[in-house]
Amino acid sequence: MILALIPLIISEAAVIQKHTQAPSKTVLKAVAGANLLSTFVGLPLSNALGLLLTWASYATGISWHHISNSVASTLAKATLGFFWFDTSRWSTLLNDKIPHTYQKEPEWYYYLAIAFAILVNYLVSWYIEYAYLKKRLDAPHNAIRNGAIYANTLSYLIIVLMLLFKYITDKYK
Repeated sequence: MILALIPLIISEAAVIQKHTQAPSKTVLKAVAGANLLSTFVGLPLSNALGLLLTWASYATGISWHHISNSVASTLAKATLGFFWFDTSRWSTLLNDKIPHTYQKEPEWYYYLAIAFAILVNYLVSWYIEYAYLKKRLDAPHNAIRNGAIYANTLSYLIIVLMLLFKYITDKYK
């Protein structure tokens, strides 16, 4: 997983350096630290946030096992259920099979849930990296914030494209 971060760190460093005009070596070190922190703290934090959303849905009376088959309920079941039931979801992206939680549902249901999980991870990752970079770079905070937003957006677009590529290649084997 660490090796997969290298191209993301390099691309994020280039984007942030452009926005902050800070020295390249300083930016690269700061972005590497920010990415390690957002990986090892952000992923568990994202999972906790997803579980919190799931528990909040129960507290408000939403139960995706017993609600109607409307589009809204289907979206709620796909996204909230993803955090609750499938703790090994990231490893399933490396396999050809859909986890047992989603085997009775249409295939798009699983990919919608992945998209929601990626969105939660993106928001948590951006905030952690921005907070880390703000303390390590001597640049205006709005430049760091904008750089972190653009850099994380680029990284997550790359991740989504990789998942899409995997989906397409698996589909047409």
